[in-house]
Amino acid sequence: MAPIVGKKAPAFKGVAVSNGEFKDISLDQFKGKYVVLFFYPMDFTFVCPTEIIAFSDRVEEFRKLNAEVIACSTDTKFSHLAWTQQSRKEGGLGQMNIPILADPTKKVATDYGVLIDEGDDAGVALRGTFIIDPEQNLRIAHINDLPIGRNVSEYVRLIEALRFNAEHGEVCPAQWTPGGKTIKPDPKASKEYFGKSAERPIHPAICLLPFWGVIDKESSVKELQSFNLLPLIYSTFKPTNSPGLSMPPSTSASSGAGTSATPVAPFGARLSKLVLSAQFVWFLGHLVTVIQATLYILSMWNSAKSARNYSKAYYGIILSYGIIMYKAHGIPQFNSVYFQRLMRDENSQYFLLALLWCTSKPLAATLIPYFVFSLFHSVNYFRSEILPALLPPSTSTVTPRLQEVTLKFVKEYQSRALRVVAYAEVWVILPVLTIGIFFGWSSLLSPIFYARFLMFRYFMSPMTKAAFADMRFRLDGLADKPSTHEGVRKVLKKTIEVVSRFGDENLRAAAGEEPR
Repeated sequence: MAPIVGKKAPAFKGVAVSNGEFKDISLDQFKGKYVVLFFYPMDFTFVCPTEIIAFSDRVEEFRKLNAEVIACSTDTKFSHLAWTQQSRKEGGLGQMNIPILADPTKKVATDYGVLIDEGDDAGVALRGTFIIDPEQNLRIAHINDLPIGRNVSEYVRLIEALRFNAEHGEVCPAQWTPGGKTIKPDPKASKEYFGKSAERPIHPAICLLPFWGVIDKESSVKELQSFNLLPLIYSTFKPTNSPGLSMPPSTSASSGAGTSATPVAPFGARLSKLVLSAQFVWFLGHLVTVIQATLYILSMWNSAKSARNYSKAYYGIILSYGIIMYKAHGIPQFNSVYFQRLMRDENSQYFLLALLWCTSKPLAATLIPYFVFSLFHSVNYFRSEILPALLPPSTSTVTPRLQEVTLKFVKEYQSRALRVVAYAEVWVILPVLTIGIFFGWSSLLSPIFYARFLMFRYFMSPMTKAAFADMRFRLDGLADKPSTHEGVRKVLKKTIEVVSRFGDENLRAAAGEEPR
């Protein structure tokens, strides 16, 4: 029986391939978050990798909305693993940012009503996509036939709509996107929306749009220009790669003989749209962090000046992470459900940690993770938002080149940078805080609070787990050296014991067991 929208989502658990490892996952562990569970037919096929890669590459957009994405098929975990180890150029998945759940018993596919049970495709799942809310109720259910791939942007939009409805109580009309008009679900109050919609007359030139590409394009452009309608169309319809929805070519500006450029909004309109958004403020916070952290390092010889730069760097961090938290969780609520949801969010953990460092004595090491994150966020935003707004690709040959350079930088160094962060958090910040107790650099509470933060990171980040494993390996080697002093050896053995227990406790927590 197919699951019912509005009722509890069918529970599931199983082994998934996550970051190149086998990992037990279940629906229960995602309580407090939205879950996008999408089924696909089979590994090593054709449409499937395009969908999985599309979801994986955009998973951060979902996580900013307090959502996780899980792929699932009826293949085995070994098949999933082999597919992730195949190059994308050869039809493989490559590095994945989302877990891929194995369902060889076909129970999950059956429970969600997507299993094909007869014909040539018996035993595989249809392309079902299900959105489950933080209370684990099924809210959205879409099922595509095998040949038809999905649009990831639509599922981002649906979660944004669900969150808006949950936070504001208003409902989202057709074609709604964030920032668009919504409807108050009340017979009288709803007239406010419908009244404004009715006031907007339909211009006769709109009738030309369905026939774009069928009738003569040149005469169509002239007709639209005579009604001064091109700016309206440009602001209403986003250009896409689909010929049926592509923007009409501009006759007012051309680049090269016989070629036409896409109509571009005025510079002032592009600039105001860019800066009058929460995302731009989020970017400014990251930019402030990068600049002020750099100035802090350069001015460490001047304690007063460096302290101001240190504080300003954390003001930027608090601003950017505060916006992420608001976007993900809405207005703060003083109840246990909201607090628990907050504590499961990685961004919330970094936000609370930033509040602690901002009110403590300056420690350069604590800025390392935030500087790295802010640097890559700033570069990505510059590439994807600022460049196209200031120098639209249709009017500038510089923009595509700069975007290519910045994208290459991100792809080449981001993974290494995240590894640096993980090792800095374990190898640098933790020892500095611990030693700082004896030298007055940090309070007694700082390393305790930070240890709890690292426990969360150990569970969430494979790189943090690898950093702890590397620490234990190196400490073991040092302790076993004959030349190591006996007193030092005892300290090392004790440290190894603490590190090992730390990992064991986290693994037990991940498995839902009680700590020892």
